[in-house]
Amino acid sequence: MVEQELRELIVSKYKSVKAFSEEANLPYTTVDSILKRGVERANVKNIIKLCQALHIDTDALADGRIEPRRVKLKIAITPEEKEFLVKFRSLHGMKKNTVLAVMDLACTSQPDSSSNTIDFPTRTRPEWTVYDQQASAGNGISLWEERATKYYIPESGADCVRYADFGIRVSGDSMEPRFHDGDILMIQKTETLELGEIGVVIMEGEGYVKQIGPGQLISLNPRYAPIPITDNVCITGRVTGVLPYTLDELDPVPSDD
Repeated sequence: MVEQELRELIVSKYKSVKAFSEEANLPYTTVDSILKRGVERANVKNIIKLCQALHIDTDALADGRIEPRRVKLKIAITPEEKEFLVKFRSLHGMKKNTVLAVMDLACTSQPDSSSNTIDFPTRTRPEWTVYDQQASAGNGISLWEERATKYYIPESGADCVRYADFGIRVSGDSMEPRFHDGDILMIQKTETLELGEIGVVIMEGEGYVKQIGPGQLISLNPRYAPIPITDNVCITGRVTGVLPYTLDELDPVPSDD
């Protein structure tokens, strides 16, 4: 059992579970509960803190394995770069996307050496797909019927869907206060999600908008209990945000029919 391996690792590194809990800034009762009741029943934040203290990979632990945490290379940055990062991290939503768009343009543009100006390309209104069917933020609904409507996104708001492949409407209140019934979520296609990320998941033929936990789908609304993940599960995409328009504010793309 992975819990027994965890206990042995903790004792080998810290001599006792109590000493580890103090070092990891976790209550002893919390660590003891994880080891006795199982990783899959533990709070996601506690699992992340435990893995960070032990320097083990959270994804592997969720799959019942103990593996060293992947090490990311640290790159020295200049004071100017540090100042930029601080300012960039303070931005949200469309402001952050606008900065990214300008950076991409600056990196790809090759202005004439005799000029200090950049010719911005003419932009057209992007077309963006919203699925007619809803994804449940409650107890799940059947997915996936390929019924969708394309909409024009205003040129001024094009950057908001830059990292989203399609939209889908939320049904239910289990992801409140972050997402509300009727919100159009912006979804980036992916087949994998990290612990703590929120995505659209199809499980046993039912569609959910949930946060990924160790062995379970988690609602942000505490009134809803976690849903154990079964073998028949498929990740459709990652939620990148809420579309800042209602569908009534968008022009539908004329059908080819």
